[in-house]
Amino acid sequence: MENMNKAIGYIIGLFVLFLAGCDGETDNTGFSGRTSEVLFSGAEDVFVETRAPLIGSDGKGAKFGTFYVLQTTVDEPEQCFWGHYTHKQDEAGVLTVADAASDKYKLFWADFNTKYHFRAISVSEGDDGKPLKGVAFSHEDNSVSAKGVVTYGDYTTGLEYFVGATIDSRNLSGGQSVPLIFQRQVCKVIFNSFTHFKKNGEKGNSVYECKIIFPNLPSRATFDMEHFHMFERDVPVNIGANYSYVTLTPDETEKKGVTLDWKTANKDTPDYGSNWNALYLHPFKFWDNADSNRPEDQSGFFIVKFDGKSYTGNIYGIEKESQKITTLFQRNSCVLNVELRDGAASGGGSASVIDDWGVKTEQDTPHYPGSGIFTQEDAVKLLTALQSDNPDEIPAVFYQEEERGGEKVKVIRLFKNIDWSGVTGELTIPEGFILNGQGFNILLGNGSLQGDVEGELYINGEPYEKKRPY
Repeated sequence: MENMNKAIGYIIGLFVLFLAGCDGETDNTGFSGRTSEVLFSGAEDVFVETRAPLIGSDGKGAKFGTFYVLQTTVDEPEQCFWGHYTHKQDEAGVLTVADAASDKYKLFWADFNTKYHFRAISVSEGDDGKPLKGVAFSHEDNSVSAKGVVTYGDYTTGLEYFVGATIDSRNLSGGQSVPLIFQRQVCKVIFNSFTHFKKNGEKGNSVYECKIIFPNLPSRATFDMEHFHMFERDVPVNIGANYSYVTLTPDETEKKGVTLDWKTANKDTPDYGSNWNALYLHPFKFWDNADSNRPEDQSGFFIVKFDGKSYTGNIYGIEKESQKITTLFQRNSCVLNVELRDGAASGGGSASVIDDWGVKTEQDTPHYPGSGIFTQEDAVKLLTALQSDNPDEIPAVFYQEEERGGEKVKVIRLFKNIDWSGVTGELTIPEGFILNGQGFNILLGNGSLQGDVEGELYINGEPYEKKRPY
């Protein structure tokens, strides 16, 4: 690493923001002894940390295009069905069958007990309803056989809205609806700003436009629906609730290289947000060519063309929270402010090097699927509110108002196992509220849980029984 740094004469610092988006759906178990429709909802992953509106609440639900959902039977994997879904206009967080007049691509539960795997990806579409250039996808009916092609590039590819998810071993007894956890399938680098400096250190020309090129990264990749993997893994694993990343295989028949025509926002582009200055890329390790010590041979090498000159540089790893970050995986994002300094060229290029990096995090808002408890942090906040004996302390983002027996109630849904092991007394769900367990487990101390509970709920691994001390 020391020799590598000397080859360029500087170190580029890169902070990477690792974040995830979650997705869930209102539980509606109304099964009448006949085939029941599978219900879905969707939420986008925008590399953010806090709760925010449902998918579609920002008016961009249509940009996800078509969600292709593969349903396979757990005991008979060859038995499969395809569903085509889109965001339901004017209903945030809801997916609906793409062709309402036909049941061909609508998914159903066969009965209460049959268990299914679900795998889903989205193919973003333009205003004309046609798929954008970032993803091409096709599948065979009644077969898991499918082929997807990803073309990397800028925001116009639609890869901002290319998301995927899997969930395993679900049946109707757990609820008619399926809570998915969608994740973005590619990584993203946003070039926030460029500042030019002359050889003498004085500030140079303003950078309003430039071209950015990653010459060593794949321009295209392929994927299918049979090989998903976990985060920070590049090998397929068995389908599971968190195995939400398709396996992207670089297309070696295509010439490498991904480019971005960068420009600053101006009065003619009032909606020119940060994503317009993003490159959507194949996951990559910054310094990955072990056979060469040349900076220009690494995946992290790139070129900035500005004012008739080519400025070159490399992305290196950086220590962050005692962890060496050297790779952008699927769903990862980073935002960079770059200084271009005239001087002797290194690592290729004819003008100079990229010298210093200013780094900031991406300032987006998160998109959660709906109301409920999605994290342990949520669980702690809910516990604090319950122990206050004041129902008004329960955050509104934790519950959804619904009707039960003609009366309005507030339903709190669990979307993960939670730890309340510190509870030793009686914990009560307030009147007017219902806790829906949705098959998740609460780790409880030597206490008890009282109040209205519905759905499957486990306490310390055992089915919930009212007034039972744990």
